[in-house]
Amino acid sequence: MERATWPRMAVLLWMLHVTQAAIPRVAVIGAGISGGSAVHFLRNLLGDEVEIVVYEASDQPGGRTLTRTFANMTIDVGGTAIYSKNKYVSGFAKLFNLPPEDENSTNDVIGIWDGSKIRIELDTDSSWLAGAKALLRYGLSPLRIIPAVRETVKKFDRIYELQDQNRSFSSPTELLMALGLFNLTQVSAYDYFSQLGVGDLFTKELIDGASRCNYNQAGNVNSFTDLISLAGAGVAGHVFGLANGTQDISKGLVKVANRLRLNDRVTEIYDAESGYVVVSNGPAEPRKDHFDGVIVATPLEMAGIKLPAEAQQRAGHGREYQSTYVTFVHGQLNASYFSHDPMKIRKLPAALFTPEDSSSPFVSFSIHKVFADDSVVVKLFSRMELQDFDVKQIFVKVFEIFRWTWKAYPKLQPMSPENWASFRLDKRALLYTSGLETSASAMEVAAIAGRNGALLMKKALASRDEFHQVPLQSEIIGTI
Repeated sequence: MERATWPRMAVLLWMLHVTQAAIPRVAVIGAGISGGSAVHFLRNLLGDEVEIVVYEASDQPGGRTLTRTFANMTIDVGGTAIYSKNKYVSGFAKLFNLPPEDENSTNDVIGIWDGSKIRIELDTDSSWLAGAKALLRYGLSPLRIIPAVRETVKKFDRIYELQDQNRSFSSPTELLMALGLFNLTQVSAYDYFSQLGVGDLFTKELIDGASRCNYNQAGNVNSFTDLISLAGAGVAGHVFGLANGTQDISKGLVKVANRLRLNDRVTEIYDAESGYVVVSNGPAEPRKDHFDGVIVATPLEMAGIKLPAEAQQRAGHGREYQSTYVTFVHGQLNASYFSHDPMKIRKLPAALFTPEDSSSPFVSFSIHKVFADDSVVVKLFSRMELQDFDVKQIFVKVFEIFRWTWKAYPKLQPMSPENWASFRLDKRALLYTSGLETSASAMEVAAIAGRNGALLMKKALASRDEFHQVPLQSEIIGTI
């Protein structure tokens, strides 16, 4: 190279150096719906003017959207149902061209099963007949519920307008107060519905049934949780699944990140003069990475991440998670177990809810597919692991079985405001999304929290006096 070209090369390298230093780096911890939404919306807000690195402790994106193959079909072990009025999650499905599942193989009947008999069957495909049967059994209680559910959904839907206006919130309580919904989180569903004049039978059968199906918890959860779960049960909309599972949503969302680090568990976040240092145990060696901002998009109760003292104080206190046991079975049902005519096994309700006083070993039962030989694939939720003895009572023949256990959602009983986690874990750019789950746990709730995290991060990055140069390569360390 000629000597005269060196000054120009030096200028070019300096310009590239300055350009790289000016682009902020953001870490997103967790590649589920919440983390994926944060990535998606942050990319929409800042375009290429941000470098996004995603950490995921497992070997694939998804979090609590976990899809597997079972009995030659796709099953969702985690988040399954998409509510028709959910703007973000249903929008993501359309964005990624994810087809809905075929619902023709099962009926639309919900039954209340108490462990010995089906107390009532409601065909949701025939609303007038279902309504008549509900009124006959429960009196005016269903009519008292419907306006409350619809009003809650209407208030909740205002979040889309606010976020489209780039409105962000520093805490879940602030967000819910802006929607006029926070008070619902401070009263149990039992107390709330009693105040509405809803009868005890309706509460203990249908409301408890829906709550147990959605959250594996009874009506002592906060009333906002149960109102939302009833909306998904058909009171103010409908739910659907995806043919290839909901995990494809999480996978699609994180594709716009600059880097996805799988099998990389974050163990610590600490302050640095130019931002933050994220310490992780990757598939090779422990490492330290420098970032201008961090979005923690995984529940801190289970993540085991060491935080700065200020962040720890803002991370919430006392929230526990509900253990849920998921069992998929491919087999032939024992019709007599359900007191059904063996010749009419296809008439068995596709979904069975159970009241809290049920003697059933399962909390909920849903038929996902009926095969030509009358064998079925059934998804069972329970609070304890279903033993082979339990399964063999329900099925006369078992071809295949799959079990999964996890802490699927928080225990959603009313919690005092001072114990809620904040969205902002410090005064700079350390953010948290999972605090909104204290109100209700659903994919759409996670997506809303993810977008709020992106909006907060944009503000935090814009408020800095200047971008500090940070190493673009990780600092590999031997011990942590």
